[in-house]
Amino acid sequence: MASNIKARLTIGSEGASDPFKDVIAGCFIDTAASDRASSGSCTAAGPMDVSRRSVTFSVGNVPPSYSEESFTFEGVTPTHIAWSGACVGTGYNCVLTDYFVLQEHTATVKVTIGNESREFTVTATDERLNWNN
Repeated sequence: MASNIKARLTIGSEGASDPFKDVIAGCFIDTAASDRASSGSCTAAGPMDVSRRSVTFSVGNVPPSYSEESFTFEGVTPTHIAWSGACVGTGYNCVLTDYFVLQEHTATVKVTIGNESREFTVTATDERLNWNN
């Protein structure tokens, strides 16, 4: 008989999972086309209609569907979401409307679920030139 066999049981951990494992932060730049948030960063190039000059930073654990633009949360509810850097605010989305083109704009989102927080960083670059002032 093997007497050196060891077993370890951690009570309560068998169903525990990381609530942040599927969290995604990203952005999209408003254009005349159908826009959807992409993970980590976003870029737009070409001519720009200044009436469509905005960047939406977004966070969630579900990517945008065909009819949605932003990430959403399902199955978990954040207790707090705070954006800082290029876009300041709270909530799943933070919209930046007053910015310079041809520059990077970096926003950081701090997501709190229960008693745990994580930060995600997103960078947007609008390389479009103004053509409709």
